[in-house]
Amino acid sequence: MSIFDIWKSKRPRPIDRVELDKLGPVVWSDDDESWRGSVDGISFFIGIDDSSDYPIQPLIDYTESALLNDWLRDGVSAAKDKYVAQHPQFADELADLSIESVHVYLRKGLRHLNCHLGYGENDRFWALDFIDSRCTGMGFDT
Repeated sequence: MSIFDIWKSKRPRPIDRVELDKLGPVVWSDDDESWRGSVDGISFFIGIDDSSDYPIQPLIDYTESALLNDWLRDGVSAAKDKYVAQHPQFADELADLSIESVHVYLRKGLRHLNCHLGYGENDRFWALDFIDSRCTGMGFDT
């Protein structure tokens, strides 16, 4: 047993499958340390809070807000436009990408969302970060 096993043992064992009212079923993933679900073809991951064996309401509400309203799609569109204005060489690549998945979690008491657009040309993986509904950055990793 390592020191990390001791720390993990203090966390309640997450419920394997949960039915969320507006988001539908979510299934616990040990690999992602989150509950995974899907809405309209977009995968979502709700991060765990160490105090609960169930997705906490602030993150459920945040996920619903992002996927069932327009602010996330509008924010992604605005961020893509801003990025293309500064880097026009990526215009065609970004035009072909849309939201594939979102990961929501709490960090230092703030709601965070990492939005994945997927792979563009040359294996560029595009993502955006949000705190609440404010985009804090967009970029790619290769």
